[in-house]
Amino acid sequence: FDNPQGVVQKITQAGFSRVCIVPTWFMIDLDKVGWKRTASFSRQKELIKQLLRQGQEIIYRPHLDPVKYSAGYEQQLTDDHGWVAGIPWRGMFDIDPMAAWYREQIVEASIKMLAEAIAETGVFPAGGAIRLDLGAELMNSTIFRSERWLEMVKELKGSQTYQQNKSWLRLGHNFSHHVQIDADFLGRMNAASRKALGLYIQELDTVTVSQYMDLTIKDQDGMVEPAEVAAALDIHLKVFEKVLSAGLGVPQGSMPSIELGEYGIGWGGLRHPNLWDGDPDKRAAGDEVLVGLQGLINWMEKNPEQKALLWISGPYYDLFRWGSFQFPERTEAGLWLSRYLRD
Repeated sequence: FDNPQGVVQKITQAGFSRVCIVPTWFMIDLDKVGWKRTASFSRQKELIKQLLRQGQEIIYRPHLDPVKYSAGYEQQLTDDHGWVAGIPWRGMFDIDPMAAWYREQIVEASIKMLAEAIAETGVFPAGGAIRLDLGAELMNSTIFRSERWLEMVKELKGSQTYQQNKSWLRLGHNFSHHVQIDADFLGRMNAASRKALGLYIQELDTVTVSQYMDLTIKDQDGMVEPAEVAAALDIHLKVFEKVLSAGLGVPQGSMPSIELGEYGIGWGGLRHPNLWDGDPDKRAAGDEVLVGLQGLINWMEKNPEQKALLWISGPYYDLFRWGSFQFPERTEAGLWLSRYLRD
């Protein structure tokens, strides 16, 4: 957000034509966020305007994180004594999406900001729309408050904010990879909550999954190849589709489009791509990062109708070394991807 023009130029020059913006709100309690630690809507808008001018297709995905992950945060220097401030992952938040702080101050306020960016640039979004993901990896909330998610999307669609912007606005939801693990997701839901979540999904244009399942499951000889990664992605996507249809009762005719909402090979390697282990001695070997990336491209070339979002920021996924993180095992994969995008 500090240099929106430079960032967008870098992304465009790398060969990308589709960008997901992930602003983060930091949770202090289940109904309280640390607003000062989030980039202001005015700063976010400047980045959106640059993306519009560059003709980038835009996805906007608000994230919630424990406040302990915000820059410079030290809990011992605060009055934040609750468990929420220190938990490891947003999926444990049992938030109410109908609460005003979420529905009005994040979801509806985001739509208004995006609308202002379009009006101020006079540029209609590339691809005909901007997708707003209403939730991102909020596992416990979608399990235990599915009725409230359904209520929220219906109320949103009836609001003046939505009606005034529906020509360019599309709605989505991003699920964590745990949705594909029965004991983590469907196995914790009763019949009523499954039905409500299925009805919520039918109100959306797109559902996505952060695809961090085991990518070695088709390995035959201990040396995972890109084709085996692609085969694993096929298996996991079929599981996700089955969860939506058989598990949540979404009819095929009412099924929104399905995408890989997030993909990357973190320090857990191909077997545990999502592990954020900060120990340099345990990080994945460079060839795993490269094979995982080549496997994704292999899968997409065989399935040209599919779309995916590649995670490229932060120390664990910094393929292009755009950050201040110096992990050589990322370099070969980044160079390979740069050549692929140029070609």
